[in-house]
Amino acid sequence: MKILFTGLPIKEHILTSFNLVKELKKRGHNVAYIISEEWENKVTEAGALYIPYDNYPIEPKKHHINRLQFRHCVETTLRVGYEYDCIVFDADFYAGAKIAHKLGKKYIRIYYDIAYNTTTIKKFRRYLPFFKRLSLTKPFSYFFALGEAGRYKKELNISDIVNELTLSTISDLNISFVSKTFQPENTSFPEKNYVFTGPSMENSKVSCIIPFSAMNDAIIFISVGCKTDSKFLNYCYEAFKNARISVIIAFENGANANIIGPIPDNFYVYPAMLPKEVLKRTDLFITDGSSAKINQALFYGIPVIVYCNSRTDYYLAKRVEQLNLGKKLTKKELSLGRLRQIVIDLLKNDTILDNIIITEAETKLMGGTLKAADAIESYIAK
Repeated sequence: MKILFTGLPIKEHILTSFNLVKELKKRGHNVAYIISEEWENKVTEAGALYIPYDNYPIEPKKHHINRLQFRHCVETTLRVGYEYDCIVFDADFYAGAKIAHKLGKKYIRIYYDIAYNTTTIKKFRRYLPFFKRLSLTKPFSYFFALGEAGRYKKELNISDIVNELTLSTISDLNISFVSKTFQPENTSFPEKNYVFTGPSMENSKVSCIIPFSAMNDAIIFISVGCKTDSKFLNYCYEAFKNARISVIIAFENGANANIIGPIPDNFYVYPAMLPKEVLKRTDLFITDGSSAKINQALFYGIPVIVYCNSRTDYYLAKRVEQLNLGKKLTKKELSLGRLRQIVIDLLKNDTILDNIIITEAETKLMGGTLKAADAIESYIAK
């Protein structure tokens, strides 16, 4: 089968999709991937044919970049999509189903984050920044779709963003890379066309040596994205620098760890994303409100502290607390005493540790990338 992946350059989404691309290639399918040019090498390494956005400007204006990526992705998918048997699109690229429908192709929507329907979008929307919240509120959703899809909005009959994101009937097959347990409002997604696979956990290449043998018994892993503020990191340094624990910090976007001062002896700092397998050796995970990272920790049975650096982190942080799988920490709550206390509580909280064991078992049984590939093959074969 010829399968076309298409979507927007969202880092965590793309990295997860590559595992699926590799699995489909291994099963003998021809796979192509439409994405922005900075991902060309990664696409070819995954074994797929790379297709750049058509007519994309060499130096796009930054304040127009998201809109341009969306429109040029639409243009490219419309041009090449007719050559493929099935179109697999990122749920954030909400024009994907309409493009496939226009071309008369089968199509699959993938949620690399939590899945959305009318119920979840209403609850999640309140935590978004003003303009993003407005874009998911009718009737404004219509005008935001007009801005992103441009002339293709009418051609593809896109009514508004909310409809395209939430209608369960928009795709015969919807795949989500989160666990069914962790998915908010999980009973509101029909089983006939929603498949929850759990996180994609294929082994990664270890590009650095992590001296676990030299570390103390308790190990904390802190995953630092570009939006994590230096104040929080300074508190981590101060809270744990004299403690009988070891702390691993991964600066995923190559940020300079030294901007927050000298590194304590019990800290191990890396200026890049570390492989997910590091979680196997850790006792506690501190991260932002990324469902991919949270689900990876649950896969390895690690309690989670979600640091809410922005409003959007609250939604999944509350889900973590609701399921008794960890704790949230807000900017207002941030202090040395509070940070230390949460860590101590999580490492000794029997209720949370018992729930983590159960969730770990459920998550590992979900199937991940293999289940997603099975679902795609079954759907295409119908």
